[in-house]
Amino acid sequence: MKEIKSVGIIGLGSFGRFVASLIPSRVKTIGYDIDAVGSDIRRASLGEVCAADVVILAVPLGSYDSILPKVGSLLKPDTLIIDVCSVKKMPESIFDMHLPDHVNILMTHPLFGPQSALGGTAGHRLVVTKSRGKRAATVLKFCEDQLGLEIDFMSGDEHDETMAKVHALTFFVARGLARMNLGDVVIKTPSYDMLQNLVRFDKTHSNELFETIELGNPYATIVRRQLIESFDILEKELSRTRETVDVNMSTRCP
Repeated sequence: MKEIKSVGIIGLGSFGRFVASLIPSRVKTIGYDIDAVGSDIRRASLGEVCAADVVILAVPLGSYDSILPKVGSLLKPDTLIIDVCSVKKMPESIFDMHLPDHVNILMTHPLFGPQSALGGTAGHRLVVTKSRGKRAATVLKFCEDQLGLEIDFMSGDEHDETMAKVHALTFFVARGLARMNLGDVVIKTPSYDMLQNLVRFDKTHSNELFETIELGNPYATIVRRQLIESFDILEKELSRTRETVDVNMSTRCP
């Protein structure tokens, strides 16, 4: 990334700070966030951040409509703006609305984060649904060669349809189990430990991320309904089996 001398990060939450830690020390890194505290990233105005060679948008999906018009008025034509949202069709449509003429765009979904990549990024996956401009190619080469990421290219629609099953379903089940308050038990099995792992997983991400994954993916609602319907069918099957067993038991009794 020799030609990239500065990176601006909009959103200094856990993922924004994590991304900053992956940027080479020789690259000037600045950040903008109206709420973040305790970050060692140099804080700057939105205008300063948008003047960087690369701008990384690391804010919740719900903030896109309010922040992108401001960013669009401040970006230089050759600045690369990178999206790292966990869903893709909706961010792409918002980008098209507010940045219709910007030619340097990279739409991605990192399939890793501060917890999962605690030991390093090598071997983790980065999904790319749109790559436009020379700097986008430069950043992707850095991700592949220096960070050891495996890059998957697909459309935003293909991404969301796939991640509804892989991502939204997992988050939904984890949140449901967490709300059951399973608690501690005297006897445990490996399968029960798997459930507890999902409960622990639910605690590692923010409510904003949960809502982005469940509400920002157009396919997530379909998958959630399929899961609920599957549970309902299973419960009805068990009820019918119970009735059959009860009848058989009653006919055997003297």
